[in-house]
Amino acid sequence: MFRRLLVVLVAAVAAALPAPAALAAPASANSSAYTYAGTWYGSAPEQWSKTGGATATAPFTVAAGGGTVSWTGFRAPNHGRGAVSVDGGPETTVDLYRSSRLNTTVWTSANLAAGQHTMRVRVVASKSTQASDSWVSITGLTVSNGSIGSAAAPPPPTSGSGAPVGNLAGWRQTYAENFNTSATSSTLTSTYPRVFPYQDNPQYARANLSVGNGSLNFNLRGDGKGAAVVIRSRDASGWGQTYGRYSVRFRADNVNGFGAAFMLWPDSEVWGDGETDFPEGGFGDQIHAYNHCLGSRAAQNCLVVNTGASWTQWHVATIDWTPTAMTFYLDGNQVGRDTSAVASRARHWLLQTSGSGGSRAGALQIDWVALYERA
Repeated sequence: MFRRLLVVLVAAVAAALPAPAALAAPASANSSAYTYAGTWYGSAPEQWSKTGGATATAPFTVAAGGGTVSWTGFRAPNHGRGAVSVDGGPETTVDLYRSSRLNTTVWTSANLAAGQHTMRVRVVASKSTQASDSWVSITGLTVSNGSIGSAAAPPPPTSGSGAPVGNLAGWRQTYAENFNTSATSSTLTSTYPRVFPYQDNPQYARANLSVGNGSLNFNLRGDGKGAAVVIRSRDASGWGQTYGRYSVRFRADNVNGFGAAFMLWPDSEVWGDGETDFPEGGFGDQIHAYNHCLGSRAAQNCLVVNTGASWTQWHVATIDWTPTAMTFYLDGNQVGRDTSAVASRARHWLLQTSGSGGSRAGALQIDWVALYERA
């Protein structure tokens, strides 16, 4: 069932990181963006506490491409330990002791995916080895690529009338989905029974999947893990079908280290039974189409098309698989056709993305999918 991402992605996504975005202005610790619990003291620009369990919480938004959040505060002789977390995740303990008082950055997160997040600082109320007391200080937070506070939910992707509905000449529609109902990774399959995520493995993490603001989102993180889903055929007891039409509207952030391959892959798991990939490529590269040869020549491509189109724009990719040809369309225009390697055994539709460690964060978005069988 598990399928590797093509080696071509590794080369395609080897572009250099873009220049970092300018820092957003720090939000003062007295800003209305913060919510305090427990006993805190202070005046601009600082708040401080040594009450065990006291917390300061602030929402922030990371823009497309990902970014980091930093906690700024005073290190001083009478300062102890604080604990910081993002989105309710594991805490990191920070020692705020310093032999002389200095307002500085005391902690910076790992790279975070685009979207809304929350940072929380908690007073541990214990001294470090050298500290004379256990105060914890906050003077603000800074987002490397985004803004402080809650942002309005982004509008759904511009998609005109959404997924096409109805039969076409020679094709009977069996599935059309606009992803209008929000879902988490844990509720994805119950909300969308035809969308089946791969289990966690070194390349994929199911937690990176979500549905929101009108799209199925593959949330890409700095660890290089992506995600993969199969769009099931009409028969929910099986994976795929023999012959069909497959359409998807998609875009991706230009994030270093990531790419995608949407493919028709044999239900038999035998490579020689036919692999077809469209769209495929690194997100910093252009969109390609590939049709692999059959049998013992499966490692070779019988058709390669470079469309010249960018992943960062919305596109509709369509594969028509008939007994005589594999035909590829981008935004309604035919970009390739192969009659030399036409699979004749059942295949399933797999949407997958993956990257490498140290990648920037971002997202691959699926606006809609539509699936057809031969009429």
